[in-house]
Amino acid sequence: MRIVLVWLQIYPQNAHRTDLLLLIGAVYYQLGQYEQCIAFNDRCILLDAQMAEAHANLANALQQLGNFDMAIVYYQVWSTDSIVAPLLSTHYWQPCTCNSVFFRPV
Repeated sequence: MRIVLVWLQIYPQNAHRTDLLLLIGAVYYQLGQYEQCIAFNDRCILLDAQMAEAHANLANALQQLGNFDMAIVYYQVWSTDSIVAPLLSTHYWQPCTCNSVFFRPV
């Protein structure tokens, strides 16, 4: 929790740093504070819409909150990213209908 307090002190000077926003979002996710995780990843996406990690992290938090429809939307954005998309081709991965994982290895 101390990292969150430190972050809140330096945030005003670093509100544009997507790497730090992504990190603090991950901390909130690990703490189970999914709404805060969503807020920080959403801010990342507003600053850099191509940041695949933020889309995936936001989707994970939405999934934890039971908002599966929105999670799928963010997973789809993440999976069509130019770096990630080749890894998610149907040759390597296939859709999964279970609640815990949206893609699984073939």
